[in-house]
Amino acid sequence: MRAIISGFAALAAMTVFASAQSGSITVTGDAPMPNGGVELRKIAVDVGALDPSKPENAQAILALLKNAAAKVCTPYRTNDVEVNARIPTCEKRAVADAVYPLNQPELKRLAGAN
Repeated sequence: MRAIISGFAALAAMTVFASAQSGSITVTGDAPMPNGGVELRKIAVDVGALDPSKPENAQAILALLKNAAAKVCTPYRTNDVEVNARIPTCEKRAVADAVYPLNQPELKRLAGAN
């Protein structure tokens, strides 16, 4: 399984690509920065042979996606209230963008519930 997760991008729409060809997920996103801009970040995550159609595997994959999204969307610690306010939106969008194109009902259900 390979997916690109797109994070928060000011007002720009992000493009997502997904295919089920390998056991890795490349997470990319636009981390909010103090100057109002964004910083493109990438993280590769190994999901091995996890089958997302199985509930226990879908839960594990979702946890990996959320963890990767948190890392992508929070490149450093800051006291900037505006930046910190944009991080949850970045994380939620990153996970949603990764899950939607994968066409895995169980993963979509779990992501929608969280």
